[in-house]
Amino acid sequence: MKKIILFIGLLLFSQNFLAQDITSLYNKSFVLKDSSFNEDVNKRPRYDIHAGISTISGLRLGGRFLFSKHLSFETSFGVGVQEILINSSIQTHLTLGLNIQFWDKKNITISFITGFINNGDSILKFAYLSPTIGVMILNKEGSHFFIRIGPYFESITKGSFAKGDIGVNIDLGYNFVF
Repeated sequence: MKKIILFIGLLLFSQNFLAQDITSLYNKSFVLKDSSFNEDVNKRPRYDIHAGISTISGLRLGGRFLFSKHLSFETSFGVGVQEILINSSIQTHLTLGLNIQFWDKKNITISFITGFINNGDSILKFAYLSPTIGVMILNKEGSHFFIRIGPYFESITKGSFAKGDIGVNIDLGYNFVF
């Protein structure tokens, strides 16, 4: 599993150096300068595949779908960091999020992330909610690093015992937008 994650990480990292700007290629060609083609390129939805590590959602792989120029939905699947370092129990994470990017030229993004945990009993339980702010490039093709930081509100339940916790969520990752 660690070798697969390392391979995917290296593959995504290599895209940062080998990626080409698609708009510059189209602008150089006299055949593709038709305005209807340029409108189709700008209107089509953008997707992203990302790998990340976070203090609460752990090590994960996922994707994003850009609905409009400023709004995207994300989902990812992974394991807690403690599962990799200490092989204690099988615990998987499912993360869902909504990203809002307010400015065209600046890549400041506000995200609302929620997560669910499965402890091996095949029942997803609500785990946390985290509003974050960070730098994330979602509307430009190619490979990019991202970082988000914000508070999280965690719900811990074990049997009939339940409590809440508050902390800081730091989320680092690498995405490839296409």
